[in-house]
Amino acid sequence: MLSECAGARIGFRIVLRPHTPAVRRLSEPASLLPRPVAAPDGQSVEIQDSAAMDIRTLFPPTTREEIDEFQPGDTVIVNVAIREGERARTQAYEGNVIRGSYRRDAPPAPGATFTVRRVSYGIGVERMFPYSSPSVESVKVIRRGKVRRSRLYYLRGLTGKKARIKERRDLKT
Repeated sequence: MLSECAGARIGFRIVLRPHTPAVRRLSEPASLLPRPVAAPDGQSVEIQDSAAMDIRTLFPPTTREEIDEFQPGDTVIVNVAIREGERARTQAYEGNVIRGSYRRDAPPAPGATFTVRRVSYGIGVERMFPYSSPSVESVKVIRRGKVRRSRLYYLRGLTGKKARIKERRDLKT
């Protein structure tokens, strides 16, 4: 039985087989022979036990200063690097965070994503952004939202004034 983890989004696969140690595969045609894992700095890491295989040990989470702290319900502007042939430009995507949060004291794992929803010409558009993607240049919070859930999927069925989120007013500022 082969299974993939969340690390597949950033260019590698972790193949788990019963009664054998976990092995990281860099090539697309996955061979079934175990081999050592190559760390990002070029050193080789030998993994003996599948319980010891954690993506946070291979790629330790790092904080990014250009990403503001946010949580679900906040209205954010995500600046995304767009490459069109030879030209590169920055595209701003503004909307409500409906899934995911970012805190400096607890950075997300590599491969983790957050979802931003906006309504464009009466049609709801959602985009998922990886936290660790180099194409995400910055995330700026422009409005704090007051919600009581961590997943705001119920906004998909609401339109107009019902889809509004109240503003959170912190006493700290």
